[in-house]
Amino acid sequence: MAAVSYQVEPVGGPARVALQSELVANEQLPPSGGDPRAAAVLEAPLRPEEHRLMMGRAALVHKTGRSGLRVAVAVHHLVDGPAGTGQVTETTPDVARRTVIAWLEPGQHLHLVKFVAFGWSGTRSRPALRDQVEGALAAAMQAGWGGLAAGQRGYLDAFWGRSDVEVDGDAEIQQAVRFGLFHVLQAGARAEDRAIAAKGLTGTGYDGHAFWDTEIFVLPVLTWTTPQAVAHALRWRQATLPMAAQRARQLRLNGAAFPWRTINGAESSGYWPAGTAAFHINADIAHAVIGYLDATGDQEFDRGTGLDLLTATARLWRSLGHHDAAGRFRIDGVTGPDEYSAIADNNVYTNLMAHAAEPGRRRRGGAAAPRPGRGTWRIAGRGRRLAGGRRGDAAALRPGAGGTPAGRRVHRAPAVGLRGDRRGSVPAAAAFPVLRAVPQAGGQAG
Repeated sequence: MAAVSYQVEPVGGPARVALQSELVANEQLPPSGGDPRAAAVLEAPLRPEEHRLMMGRAALVHKTGRSGLRVAVAVHHLVDGPAGTGQVTETTPDVARRTVIAWLEPGQHLHLVKFVAFGWSGTRSRPALRDQVEGALAAAMQAGWGGLAAGQRGYLDAFWGRSDVEVDGDAEIQQAVRFGLFHVLQAGARAEDRAIAAKGLTGTGYDGHAFWDTEIFVLPVLTWTTPQAVAHALRWRQATLPMAAQRARQLRLNGAAFPWRTINGAESSGYWPAGTAAFHINADIAHAVIGYLDATGDQEFDRGTGLDLLTATARLWRSLGHHDAAGRFRIDGVTGPDEYSAIADNNVYTNLMAHAAEPGRRRRGGAAAPRPGRGTWRIAGRGRRLAGGRRGDAAALRPGAGGTPAGRRVHRAPAVGLRGDRRGSVPAAAAFPVLRAVPQAGGQAG
C-alpha cells in the first residue's frame, strides 16, 4: 500500500490549478552508459494484460516477458476542492491518470489524497491478482488517510524507539544518520522472503537487482533494528540455493556459487570479472547468517536456513581453493569487493571473510554438525601465516594498473568493517591469512 496527501493553496492572488496524478509502467529511462557492470536499459519490459476504469478506480495489470512475473496496481483518489472543481480519470495499457482542475481564490485549497495498492505473483492468475489489489485498495480507503497515517506513525515510533542513534553536537550528522536508518528500513522492512535490492525496488540505478552489499551493509543494520527483515532476506537466499548449486556445477565446483548480481537467484551479470568471479558474495551471505544468529539466537532459523546456507557456502571454498607447494590454502582468480580491480590471487577481503564465516567454529546447540550424507568443511585458522612479500602475496595489495600504491585497491568500507569483526587479529591492510581446509569428522567434500 501507498498513500499520498497533497494540498495546494494560492499565495498572493487567485490561480487556476491543474493537478495530475499518474501511475506509469514502462517509463522510458536514460541510457546506462559504457559501464560493463550496468544492466542494459530494457524497452517496455512489462507487457500489458489489462487496464480498466470503474467508478473512478483504475487498475493496471502487466507481466514480465521472460520471467513471467505478474504485477497489478490499483489506484483511487479523494478530491476536496471548491465548487466547480473538475476531474477526469483515464487509463491506457501503461498509464492510469487522474487530472483535477480548480479555480482557487486566496484562502481556498485543493486537496488530493491518492491511495495505491500493489501486488505481484509468479503463479496467480490475472483476475486473482487484480482482485487482490482492488480488495487492498478498498481496505485502505476504509481506513482512510488518518488511519493509514496513524498505523505508520505507530510502526515508526516503535522503530525509532529501538533503533535511533543520537549524535551530540552536530545537527547535520544527526540528520544524516537518521536519514540513512530510515532508508534502510524503507528498503528492507517489507522484504517478505525476497531480496533487498540496491536503491530499493523503485530506484532506477540497479533495476531491482540485489548485490553482496545487502548482506554486508544492509543486513547488519537490520539485524539490530528490524531482525525479522533479515530472516526474510536470508530465507530468500535459501530459496535460491538450487540455482546457486547449479551455477557451482557449471563451474565444476561443489556447494553453491551465489550470483554477484541477481533478481530471481540466477546470475544476471554477463561480465565475468564483475560477476560470479566475486566469490566473496558466498562468505558475505554466511557472515550475515552468523551475525543474525549471534544477535537473535533464533534456533529454528539456525537449524533450517542457517545450516543450509553455511553448509553450501563452506563446500564452495573447499573446491574453489587449492593447496600450494608449501601446504597453504589459496583462493586464486577471484574479484574482491572493489570490482574495478578485478581478478586477484588471494584477495585480502575474500580470504578473511571465508575464514570468518567458517561454520565449524560457530556451533550453536549442535546445529553446525552435518546432516546425514552432508559434509561440512572447516576452513581452519591454525597454522595461518602472513604474506612474506614474495610469490603468493595478495594481488589486492599490489599496485593497480594506474600506479596505485600497494594497499590502495582494497575496498575501504569492507576492509575497515572486517577488521572490526575480526577484532584486529589480522591487519587487513597488511597481510592476508593463509588458510587450510580440513574435513570435519565423518564429513566428505561435496
